[in-house]
Amino acid sequence: MFGGRGVSVVAVTALLASGVLGCGSGASSTSTADGRDGPATAAGRPQGVGQEAPISKVIVARRTEPWHGRSPGRQSNGARGCQMRGGQRPQIGLFTDLPAPDCIRVTGHQHVLIVNRTNAYRRSEGTPLVVRLGPYSARLLPQQAALFGPVGPFLGRGLHHATVNGGNRGAVLVLPRDCAILRPEPGEPLCFEQAGHR
Repeated sequence: MFGGRGVSVVAVTALLASGVLGCGSGASSTSTADGRDGPATAAGRPQGVGQEAPISKVIVARRTEPWHGRSPGRQSNGARGCQMRGGQRPQIGLFTDLPAPDCIRVTGHQHVLIVNRTNAYRRSEGTPLVVRLGPYSARLLPQQAALFGPVGPFLGRGLHHATVNGGNRGAVLVLPRDCAILRPEPGEPLCFEQAGHR
């Protein structure tokens, strides 16, 4: 009689122990703002959506400032240089600390996509942003993108800054496709025609 009861007590104790131990082992999860479970950080806060998360919505920027033709850009290559981006819609991601990349090089025929990625690292850091490029602007929620362009009709050749909530964050260098950037002397233009490209 005692032997049968002892087996039952041992079995119940083993089940309880495995349930308690199972709760603390493996990957933990938390409920995110949209009700889905997601991985948690060591501090117990939900992780962000990631740097390459899909864009939830593309908003076409609207003209919100008076337009008086193409605004001229500065003859500068930016503080760290501007990356040449292919495709019709090169993009700048606006993170909580810095934009990435902080400058892109485009032609006047290309569109520019500026993405609110403030929730990339932590969902709780996601904030709405007002993004402006030239006379156009858009209000973006986290993971939304503003579409500007094609930029040629409103941005002249040179470096232009995108403003985010009133401050500079990210730059767009508009140059022709067949342009080699050299170190110009004072008074010389930034763009020189590349050899072999006419």
